[in-house]
Amino acid sequence: YYLLDSEPYSCPSDATCSGESNLPVPKDGFWMDRSDIEYVSTLYPCFRDTCRSRANSSCWTYAGFVNETCNEDDLMCTEGARSVLCNSCREGYSYSELSLSCEKCELNSFSFIYVIIIVVLVSLLVFIMSTGFVQVSDWLVESYLFL
Repeated sequence: YYLLDSEPYSCPSDATCSGESNLPVPKDGFWMDRSDIEYVSTLYPCFRDTCRSRANSSCWTYAGFVNETCNEDDLMCTEGARSVLCNSCREGYSYSELSLSCEKCELNSFSFIYVIIIVVLVSLLVFIMSTGFVQVSDWLVESYLFL
């Protein structure tokens, strides 16, 4: 159970309740709309594996609920996840189907080198074709049609 305005309410099945003035805390895999106190009894299943509640926070009390400093993303989402149902990733994170979580984006120096090499090669090919240095049509016929 939990108390709201001194009135007891039964704990939702997808939440844990410690009683007294502590509000329901969604179980892992579930999300709660914290935009209004009347929604605390309704929990929604998350589509991704990014909903993880932090039950030991003072934000799950009535006083903490109305306190604007409690961030619902920090309370109910895994690292890097945010928004409704923790279904989006924060800036600097991207969703990985492999790990089923939002992972921090890291600049891979090898990827950057590959992009530079491809740009240089494409530029070189365009330059060669535009200067007529190699007759592309003759080269294609000889290379692929074996005529």
